[in-house]
Amino acid sequence: MYTAYDQWTTRLLQFSATEKPAGVIGNHSSYDEAATKIEKIRTKPNDDNPFFTGTASALRYLRVLKECNLNNAGIERAQRKS
Repeated sequence: MYTAYDQWTTRLLQFSATEKPAGVIGNHSSYDEAATKIEKIRTKPNDDNPFFTGTASALRYLRVLKECNLNNAGIERAQRKS
């Protein structure tokens, strides 16, 4: 599972490096404050979209995603050895 996810994040980072995403909508809404951002869009529709945080932020998010996956794989390997 971790290998496939690592390959996916690698491809996504490569694609994102050339396509320059304006932001990321993650699947952990409690970590990226999605509910607050959605409320901001609802109440202030003419303001900047809070999900569009810029390319640098989007790429950083994807690198962290990749590193978390590799860390979790390492933890699982260590636990199997114990």
